[in-house]
Amino acid sequence: MEASCFNILNNYKPVLLVILLGTVGSCNVIFEEDITDKTVEVIIPSNNDTISSNQVHFKWNELYGATFYNLQIVQPSFDDISTFVLDSNISELEFYYPLNPGEYEFQIRGENAAYKSMFSGPFRIVIDSVSDLSSSVVPLLSPTDDYYSNATNFSYSWLQVFSADYYEFQLRSGNDFESSSTILYSATDIYSTSYSTPDGLYPTEGEYAWGVKAHNTTSSTDFSGYTIFIDRTNPNDPLASSPAHGSSFADTVVMKWDAGVDPGTINSPITAYIEIGADTLFTSLLTTYEVSDADSVQHVFTSIGTYWWRVYLEDEAGNISDYYSEHRKVVIE
Repeated sequence: MEASCFNILNNYKPVLLVILLGTVGSCNVIFEEDITDKTVEVIIPSNNDTISSNQVHFKWNELYGATFYNLQIVQPSFDDISTFVLDSNISELEFYYPLNPGEYEFQIRGENAAYKSMFSGPFRIVIDSVSDLSSSVVPLLSPTDDYYSNATNFSYSWLQVFSADYYEFQLRSGNDFESSSTILYSATDIYSTSYSTPDGLYPTEGEYAWGVKAHNTTSSTDFSGYTIFIDRTNPNDPLASSPAHGSSFADTVVMKWDAGVDPGTINSPITAYIEIGADTLFTSLLTTYEVSDADSVQHVFTSIGTYWWRVYLEDEAGNISDYYSEHRKVVIE
């Protein structure tokens, strides 16, 4: 076993070594691949490409050992930067990004938790200032895609599309704009990049999709669509489950609760807020934990004494449980 561990260490550069003690002679090693002398192979765009669309498709081959990719875009060049357009980490092997007409350069590298590859590039691309909108898209801004809310109306916004004279807005039922044929509201001849809808368009909880398309005198884009989830139901009042009221501990306490099943039509992601105080009225809060996708939290007390804890729930749409859980006492001895 020792020889096997030595061979592993001899062949790779370890950045995180975890030795699980308790079993004599065992060896468990976690590594990150050293990619510092490698580069990412870019598929598209090619150097000096001219692109007749505002939606640029970046695509590259997988780099072994990379867990994500850092894509940088500047205008007009890395030697003479007027605008640093994008510096983003991307986990996929392709990426779409809208660019206005002009000259740009981009470069990309692979990264993992310990290493960064060399940059591929820079590559020069030109976005053509054509007036035909048929291959362009409207980049939507807010509300963001898959947005949870309890609002009754919204102010929608998007980025300007070059050569667009005006925009068209639609609200549809369902969570997929393209597949939905039920138009709940529409507006055209919008001459700005934002639009506010009237109250009453979201009468019930449910899934909705909003979209925008750009027009000029000779052409138009397709609709770009995002989804909104309307949730107006408060989460359940949480139930404290353990430890029992008045339990004693040396220092570490694991507090657990039950959130129940979300009663609404739309089940927004829920965050639990666990408050720990020095008195039953919580006038002196020691700390507050925010916990998502879990029903327990561990707290280490540093002083002996009597403490209290309670929980309330809030969902991503902004709805809050009507009441806290039971206030429970713990004694640190």
